[in-house]
Amino acid sequence: ILEGLHITSAFRKIVAAEDVAQRKPDPAPLQACLQGLEVEIGDVVVVGDHVNDIQAARALGAISVAVTYGMTPAGLLWSAKPDLAIANFSELAELFPSR
Repeated sequence: ILEGLHITSAFRKIVAAEDVAQRKPDPAPLQACLQGLEVEIGDVVVVGDHVNDIQAARALGAISVAVTYGMTPAGLLWSAKPDLAIANFSELAELFPSR
Protein backbone atom coordinates (compact mmCIF):
# COMPACT_ATOMS: atom_id res chain seq x y z
CA ILE A 1 0.00 0.00 0.00
CA LEU A 2 2.73 2.47 0.98
CA GLU A 3 4.67 1.78 -2.20
CA GLY A 4 1.52 2.20 -4.27
CA LEU A 5 0.95 5.59 -2.66
CA HIS A 6 4.63 6.50 -3.21
CA ILE A 7 5.13 7.46 0.43
CA THR A 8 7.64 4.90 1.70
CA SER A 9 10.33 7.60 1.78
CA ALA A 10 8.32 9.41 4.46
CA PHE A 11 9.10 6.63 6.96
CA ARG A 12 12.43 5.89 8.63
CA LYS A 13 11.33 2.33 9.39
CA ILE A 14 8.42 0.10 8.40
CA VAL A 15 7.47 -3.04 10.34
CA ALA A 16 4.90 -5.41 8.89
CA ALA A 17 2.93 -8.10 10.73
CA GLU A 18 5.17 -10.83 9.33
CA ASP A 19 8.26 -9.09 10.76
CA VAL A 20 7.36 -9.93 14.39
CA ALA A 21 6.13 -13.04 16.21
CA GLN A 22 3.48 -11.25 18.27
CA ARG A 23 0.59 -9.08 17.15
CA LYS A 24 -0.97 -6.06 18.77
CA PRO A 25 -2.16 -5.56 21.49
CA ASP A 26 1.27 -6.96 22.42
CA PRO A 27 3.72 -4.04 22.14
CA ALA A 28 6.26 -6.17 20.18
CA PRO A 29 5.42 -4.65 16.76
CA LEU A 30 5.88 -1.15 18.18
CA GLN A 31 9.10 -2.13 19.92
CA ALA A 32 10.43 -3.59 16.66
CA CYS A 33 9.63 -0.35 14.89
CA LEU A 34 11.51 1.68 17.49
CA GLN A 35 14.66 -0.49 17.47
CA GLY A 36 17.62 1.54 16.32
CA LEU A 37 15.72 4.83 16.09
CA GLU A 38 17.02 6.30 19.37
CA VAL A 39 13.58 7.53 20.40
CA GLU A 40 12.47 7.87 24.01
CA ILE A 41 9.26 5.93 24.74
CA GLY A 42 7.78 9.05 26.32
CA ASP A 43 8.09 10.82 22.96
CA VAL A 44 6.28 8.10 21.03
CA VAL A 45 2.75 8.76 19.79
CA VAL A 46 0.77 5.79 18.49
CA VAL A 47 -2.15 6.71 16.25
CA GLY A 48 -4.64 3.94 15.66
CA ASP A 49 -8.16 3.09 14.60
CA HIS A 50 -8.49 -0.14 16.59
CA VAL A 51 -8.67 -1.06 20.26
CA ASN A 52 -5.53 -3.19 19.80
CA ASP A 53 -3.59 -0.08 18.74
CA ILE A 54 -4.60 1.75 21.92
CA GLN A 55 -3.78 -1.25 24.11
CA ALA A 56 -0.39 -1.74 22.44
CA ALA A 57 0.46 1.93 22.94
CA ARG A 58 -0.44 1.68 26.63
CA ALA A 59 1.61 -1.51 27.06
CA LEU A 60 4.56 0.25 25.45
CA GLY A 61 4.18 3.36 27.61
CA ALA A 62 3.49 5.60 24.61
CA ILE A 63 0.82 8.26 24.06
CA SER A 64 -2.21 6.77 22.33
CA VAL A 65 -4.37 8.69 19.88
CA ALA A 66 -7.56 7.05 18.67
CA VAL A 67 -8.88 7.99 15.24
CA THR A 68 -12.65 7.93 15.35
CA TYR A 69 -13.15 7.93 11.57
CA GLY A 70 -11.92 4.38 11.00
CA MET A 71 -13.72 1.04 10.94
CA THR A 72 -13.99 0.69 14.73
CA PRO A 73 -17.01 2.40 16.30
CA ALA A 74 -15.97 5.46 18.33
CA GLY A 75 -17.62 4.13 21.49
CA LEU A 76 -15.52 0.97 21.34
CA LEU A 77 -12.38 3.04 20.88
CA TRP A 78 -13.29 5.23 23.86
CA SER A 79 -13.76 2.08 25.97
CA ALA A 80 -10.04 1.36 25.41
CA LYS A 81 -9.29 4.70 27.13
CA PRO A 82 -6.97 6.37 24.63
CA ASP A 83 -4.99 9.37 25.85
CA LEU A 84 -6.43 11.47 23.02
CA ALA A 85 -8.80 11.12 20.07
CA ILE A 86 -9.14 12.84 16.72
CA ALA A 87 -12.00 12.97 14.26
CA ASN A 88 -9.76 13.69 11.25
CA PHE A 89 -6.06 13.40 10.57
CA SER A 90 -5.46 17.15 10.35
CA GLU A 91 -6.16 17.40 14.09
CA LEU A 92 -2.96 15.48 14.80
CA ALA A 93 -0.79 18.44 13.83
CA GLU A 94 -2.83 20.64 16.16
CA LEU A 95 -2.25 18.24 19.07
CA PHE A 96 1.50 17.98 18.47
CA PRO A 97 2.63 21.16 16.69
CA SER A 98 6.30 20.72 17.59
CA ARG A 99 6.57 17.14 16.33
